[in-house]
Amino acid sequence: MSDPSSPARDPLSPGRSARRLLVRHRIVLLVVLPLTMVLLLTAAFVANRLDSAREAGRGAEAAATVRAVGRLVGALSEERSAAVQHLLTPGDDSSELAARAEDVRAAAAGLRDAADPRLRAAVTALDRLIGTRALLWPGKATPAEVDAAWDGAVDGLVDALGLTTGPAPDPSAAARHQGLDALIRANEQADRAGLEALVLLIAPDLEQGERIRVRTALATAQSLQTQQAARFRQLASSSDRLLFDLVVHGDAADQVAALVSAAGTGDAAQAGSDASRRALSRNLTAVRTQSLLRRLVQDRIARDTLDASQAVSAAARSDAVLLTGLSLLLTAAVVVLSVLLGRSIAGPLRRLTEAASEVAALANSELERVADEVDGGGAEPEPPRLRRLDIRSADEIGALARAVDQVQATAVALVQRQLQGRRNIAGMFRSVGLRTQNLVGRQFEVIDRLESEEQDPVVLERLYRLDHLTARLRRHADALMVLSDQDEPAVDAGPQSLADLLRTALGGVEDYRRVDLTAVPRAEVPPALADDLLLMVTELLDNAIAFSPPHTRVRLAAESWGAGGVLISIVDHGLGMADAARDRENERLVHRERLDLVPTNVLGLFVVGRLSRRHGLNTVLRPTPGGGTTAEVLLPMLPSAAGHHAPAGPSPSRPQAVPGVPARPMESAGIAGTAPVLPRPALPENGLTPGFGWFAQGPPRAAGAKSARSGPALRPPDPDGWDANPAGPAGPAAGQPGDPGAPGLARRVPGASLRAEARSTGAQHPWSGSSWKATDPGAVQADLEAFETGVARAAAAPDAPGQGNRTALAVREHYEEGHRP
Repeated sequence: MSDPSSPARDPLSPGRSARRLLVRHRIVLLVVLPLTMVLLLTAAFVANRLDSAREAGRGAEAAATVRAVGRLVGALSEERSAAVQHLLTPGDDSSELAARAEDVRAAAAGLRDAADPRLRAAVTALDRLIGTRALLWPGKATPAEVDAAWDGAVDGLVDALGLTTGPAPDPSAAARHQGLDALIRANEQADRAGLEALVLLIAPDLEQGERIRVRTALATAQSLQTQQAARFRQLASSSDRLLFDLVVHGDAADQVAALVSAAGTGDAAQAGSDASRRALSRNLTAVRTQSLLRRLVQDRIARDTLDASQAVSAAARSDAVLLTGLSLLLTAAVVVLSVLLGRSIAGPLRRLTEAASEVAALANSELERVADEVDGGGAEPEPPRLRRLDIRSADEIGALARAVDQVQATAVALVQRQLQGRRNIAGMFRSVGLRTQNLVGRQFEVIDRLESEEQDPVVLERLYRLDHLTARLRRHADALMVLSDQDEPAVDAGPQSLADLLRTALGGVEDYRRVDLTAVPRAEVPPALADDLLLMVTELLDNAIAFSPPHTRVRLAAESWGAGGVLISIVDHGLGMADAARDRENERLVHRERLDLVPTNVLGLFVVGRLSRRHGLNTVLRPTPGGGTTAEVLLPMLPSAAGHHAPAGPSPSRPQAVPGVPARPMESAGIAGTAPVLPRPALPENGLTPGFGWFAQGPPRAAGAKSARSGPALRPPDPDGWDANPAGPAGPAAGQPGDPGAPGLARRVPGASLRAEARSTGAQHPWSGSSWKATDPGAVQADLEAFETGVARAAAAPDAPGQGNRTALAVREHYEEGHRP
C-alpha cells in the first residue's frame, strides 16, 4: 500500500511519457538524441571552419591590397627618385616626371574604391601631390618639400593598410601580415636613405641648415630601416628571410650602402665634387635597382601570403562543405536505418500484438459470451482459425513469435475443448432426458394397469396423484431435452385442438385446482408446435402456481389476436418480480444464454425462452395489476382461429392498466379493454407468416394418435364447463368414457375403472358440473374433510358377504351426504 503522505506522481512526468511511447518512437528517440549532439557539434565545427574561411578570405583580400598598395608605393618611390634627379640636374627633360606621375595615378585608380575607408582616404590624399608637382617641374620646389610630400603620402598609405592593427584569422597569418608591414617599411626607409645620400653627395649648393636636415633624415632612415629589417626577419619564414637576404646583400645593395656611408662621412665640398656628379647616374641607378628588387621581394611575399590565405580559405570552405555533406549523409543514413530498424521491430511486434489481441479477444469473448449463436439443435460454431505468424528470426522477437504461436494453439485447443464439453453436456442432457422419458412411459403404463384394476377410491386417488407427479417428471425430462438443444423426431400426427392442449397443460401441474381456464378460441395447433407449446404453457403455469400464495387464483386465458393469431395469457397474483429481474428474464426470452455461464433459478423460463425462439413466438412477462406476473405468448395465425370461443365459466376480470406500463391497443377481435403492450410480429394479409410455414394445415391426424413427447394419455382435471357447449354436450355423459376417435388428446375418465354398480348410482363427481365456477378454498377444504371422514367410516365397517365393495359405497354415500344442500 502506498504511503498517502508521499507526493503523487505526476501523470505527465518524463517516465510516464516515455512509457507511453511506441517502440519505433523510442528507437527514434534513442537515435535522435546522440544524432542531435553530433549535428550540434558538426554545426559548431562547420561554423568555425566557415569563420576560418572568412578570416582567410579577409587575409587574402589584405594580401591583395598589400600588393596593390606596394605597387602604388613603388610608383611613388619612382616618382620621388625622378623628382630628386630633376632637382639635382635642373636642365634635364621633365618628361620622366610626367611619366612617373601617370604611373602613380594609374596605380591609385584601383584603390580609390577600396573597402577600407582609411585606405580610400590615404589614396585621396595623394591629390595633394599635384601642387608639389607644379612647383617641381619649373624647378621651384626644394628637396625638403619633395621629401615632405612624398614621404607623407607613402607613410599614409602604409599606415592605412593596418597590417599590425587589424584582426588576423590565425597566428601564422598575423605573423605574415606583420612581416609584410615590416618589409614595406624597411623598403621605404632604404629608398629614403639612398635618396638622402644622393642629395648630400650631389647637391653642392645646399645650405647648412638644409644639409643638417638631410643628414638627420638619412640617419633616421638608416635607423628605421635597420629596425624594420630585424623585425621582418623575426616574423618571416625561412624562405622569405632567404629571399630578403639575397636582395639586401646583393651588388646593388652594397653599392647603395657604400653611397650612404660616403654621404654620412664626407663634407659638403667633397660631396659636391665633379667626381660625385659623374657618379650620379650610376648611384641613382643602383638606388632604383635596389628599390625595385626590394619591391619584387615584397610583392613575392605578398603573393605568397595571398596564395596561402586563399588556400586556407578554400580548405576551410571545403572542410565545411565536406563536413556538412557528411553530416547530412550521416543524418539521412541514421534516419533510414532507424526507420528500417523500427519497422523491423515494430512490424513483428505489431503482428504479435494483433495475434495476442486476437487470442485475448477470443478468450474474452468466450468469457463474456453468455448467449449462444444457435437455438434448437443448430450446429455449433466452428472452432476459430487464428492466423499463423510467419516470423522466422532467431532473435528475441522470433522466440516471442513462437511463444505467441503456442499460446494461439493452446487457446484454440481450449476453445475446441469447451465446444466439445458443451456438446458432451448437451449429449448427457439428451441421454438423461431420453432415459427419463422411457422410464416415465413405462411408469405411465404401470399406472394405467393399476388404475384399470383398482376399485378402491383411496388407492385411486393416490394413483391419480402419482399420475400427476409422473406427468411433472415427464415435463422435466422434456425440459432436459430442450436444454440439450436436440430436436425430437416429429410424429406424423394431425393438428391438435388448442382447448385440448391447454387442458392437457393443466394436467401437467400438481395444484391444477387453482387454475381458472377461460373461454378458448376454436383453433388448431400444428403438430410441429403442439408438444413445445404444451411444455411452454405447462412451465408457465407451474411458475405461476409456485410463485403465488395458495389462496390466490391463476387464470389461463386464450383470445384471438389479429389476423388469425392467438394470445395465451397466464395471470397470477403472487409476489411478482422486480423490474430489473423481469427485464433480465424478458431479455433471456429473446436472446439465448448459456446455462453453464449464466445459471438461473427460474429454469422453466429458460426452457420457455428456448422453445419460444425455436418457433419464433413472442413471449413476454408483464406485471399484473395489483401484484403478480402475467406471462403472454403470441401464436401467429392458427387455423380456425376466427373469433369463436369454446364456452367456459365466468371469466375473471381482465388485468387493468398498470401506472407506468404502456397500454396495448386491442385489435379488431371483438375484445374490449386494455392490457400491457405486447410486441408481436406483423401478420400478412395472405395468412402466411415468414418463418411460420409449419402453421399451414397439415394432414389429418390419425384416430387415437399420440404426441411423440406426450407419451401415454394424461388424466386432466375434468371440469365439464371447460369444454361444454351451451348448444349441446360436447363430450360423453358424466361418468362415461370419451370417444376414442374424437379429435384431440385422449384423456382418462374418472371412475371408468369402478364397478358398474358404483358407476350406476348416479353419484356426481366432485369435479363435474354443468359449468365451471370459481373454486372456494373453504369448500375445497370441506370436501377433503368429508372425503377423509367417509374413508374412515368405511374402513371401520367390515364388508358383509354379498354386499360387494362396501368401502367404496360408504365413501360415496358419505361424500353425497356432506354435499347435500
